[in-house]
Amino acid sequence: MLNPSVLKTVKSKIHVLSVPDFKFQQFLNGNHNYDIRDKNTGYLIGDYILYQEKNMSFKYTGRSLYKIISSVVEDSRILNDGCVILGFSRRL
Repeated sequence: MLNPSVLKTVKSKIHVLSVPDFKFQQFLNGNHNYDIRDKNTGYLIGDYILYQEKNMSFKYTGRSLYKIISSVVEDSRILNDGCVILGFSRRL
């Protein structure tokens, strides 16, 4: 796991997001290398996402993982207005 203090020296932004346990497990296993999110947050290539797992009761489980955004796709032909697809290069 990457030490969060290391991220403070990088000029990229850290986005903290919660995800349900089944989606978190897919990220953890490497089976899910993208996410669809609201574009108003200003995601940029090179930014980090800290995913925090929530269980079925919407309680945080204490598990988390970092992803690096490697692509941001904004295409109104395939997405609803206001959404982007975030691609990830690897898990940290």
